[in-house]
Amino acid sequence: MNITSWILIVILLILAVGGCSSSKDTKNALDVDPDMVIRIVNNGPQALGFELTIYGGGKVEYEGYPHDYPEHIYVQGARNAEISHMQLEQLVMAINESSFFSFEDFYTKGERDGVTTDIMVNMNGQSKHVGWDGFSCGKYYDEDNVEIIMPEFIDDIDPWEKAEISLCYLQSAIEKVAYVKQWVESP
Repeated sequence: MNITSWILIVILLILAVGGCSSSKDTKNALDVDPDMVIRIVNNGPQALGFELTIYGGGKVEYEGYPHDYPEHIYVQGARNAEISHMQLEQLVMAINESSFFSFEDFYTKGERDGVTTDIMVNMNGQSKHVGWDGFSCGKYYDEDNVEIIMPEFIDDIDPWEKAEISLCYLQSAIEKVAYVKQWVESP
């Protein structure tokens, strides 16, 4: 074998090994379960009643129910929208950051006022339904009142407050990604 043949063999080996190793790194995105279902239900005598469902393929379904609060602007009836794969990835990250699957099934704070929020998530073979009554999510929004940021010290606070912050964060993230403001807006 001459030197040219050896160089050609070395180059082919380098390309083969390089191609194999780079193919392992091509998956940077999060896996989104195509069968994933995320649902939020807000209801009660003093709440804007609506259901929001997001599916793993990106379909968003909204259903707004009648209420007696004219200061709140929202759409009644059914509406549909689509979100992107990147937005679905954001939801998966928010679910994971909130530790959703580790929470109890229901939380109540103070006197029950009949207003409940429920979040249900089915993804990657896991299913969880968490409801709450009496949370005050407004106090956790950022200074621009745009979104709730998960605090870095979340593991250092009491479990009940951790649940409140985390579930409010998750609700905020879901509603932001699904652009619920197109259907529901409070003054």
